[in-house]
Amino acid sequence: MDMKREIEAMVMDKVEKILTRMNLVRREEFEVVRLMAEQARVKQEQILEKLADLEKLLESQGTKDKPAPKQPRK
Repeated sequence: MDMKREIEAMVMDKVEKILTRMNLVRREEFEVVRLMAEQARVKQEQILEKLADLEKLLESQGTKDKPAPKQPRK
């Protein structure tokens, strides 16, 4: 049985080295990045909704096409 474990360990070591050379990401790393992208997508949707609401508010106030007042230079 010891020989079987030793062979398994050697094979796993070789596989690990091959995967490292291939520059692949681990499942855990992929899941972390996927979660970050999902959260960013949700935040982007919230921002877009808020922007649309602000544009509607400006439009209803009739100030959308008016230029912003100029600030006097000091």
